[in-house]
Amino acid sequence: MHPAKFCSVRVCPTQFFKVRAGQLVLIGLSLLLASPTLAQYTPPQDERPPDNTTTTGHRGGCSGDETVTLTALAPQGHVGQTQSTHPTVSWFVPNSEPRPIEFYLYEYGTGNNSRLVYSTVLESQPGMMSLSLPTDQPGLRPGQTYTWIVALLCNPNHPSSAIVTSAFLKVADAAPTPNSALTGTADPLAQARLYAEAGLWYDAISTAININTSAAQELQRALLNDLIQAEATTNREHSDRLRQVVDAQQHFQ
Repeated sequence: MHPAKFCSVRVCPTQFFKVRAGQLVLIGLSLLLASPTLAQYTPPQDERPPDNTTTTGHRGGCSGDETVTLTALAPQGHVGQTQSTHPTVSWFVPNSEPRPIEFYLYEYGTGNNSRLVYSTVLESQPGMMSLSLPTDQPGLRPGQTYTWIVALLCNPNHPSSAIVTSAFLKVADAAPTPNSALTGTADPLAQARLYAEAGLWYDAISTAININTSAAQELQRALLNDLIQAEATTNREHSDRLRQVVDAQQHFQ
């Protein structure tokens, strides 16, 4: 899928890769809004997205009766940042019935010059899903902006029925968080908070979701709450979708 044609699922050359064991993570969390004191995500300054990023396709899920749609768990009102050259991205799937998902990662370029970096196909799971760029793939370039796209194929025989969500991602030029601050603590939750304060959304949320403790779940809820508040001033529609995700996730426990 070319980023300029989100609603057409088969428009770019696609080479599918096997999903490696452990790469796909179903995050079974109860995502209730929590106190923002647990995490203070500070969006980076002057990082407006180069194009609109949104969810396309019919409202709700594939069956049409869901109250929430496929949603990128990432900023859309600004470009989310990472220090990782092999970052992890996450999204929410409203449907309980497994369906094909196509994932695309592009190096962003003006016009139609975006370059496909990675693509894969996988099976959907209800709730929150995450995917990491495999370590056997070339790393992303610092200072470069990328766009990632997830397409839920409601009917593989009719690509126009797909629901699509996307977000931008930028690899930070230099580490906003001093390495000494990160290496000075062995607590991954403290590291996640440092990432959040430094504006590194993808690193903060991926660090938090990799920890299976109640404290980590609270931190995840706080991070999503911070993002909801940030998006309310820049992309109200996405902020509302994230709130719906928070509410809907309770039913996946």
